[in-house]
Amino acid sequence: MLDEKEAKGMFEVARHKVGDETYEPLDFAELDARQFLTEYCWVVFESGFRYTVVREKFPAIKDAVPVLRPGVSREHGSRRAG
Repeated sequence: MLDEKEAKGMFEVARHKVGDETYEPLDFAELDARQFLTEYCWVVFESGFRYTVVREKFPAIKDAVPVLRPGVSREHGSRRAG
């Protein structure tokens, strides 16, 4: 088991390699269905591809899958009113 000092050291090494882009945890209670599905798809894609590939390609994936776009319903990819 890591102690706090060792864990913080590992975090700093990772942060140095990745940069200041940090992951902000989500509160699932605050996500709507589209946001949840988008996050779910990101995790599934990232589990099989490198992060850099997913980061580069995910905007195109969101554009290609209507339900991942804001304002689009699940039913036949139609736009929601409002």
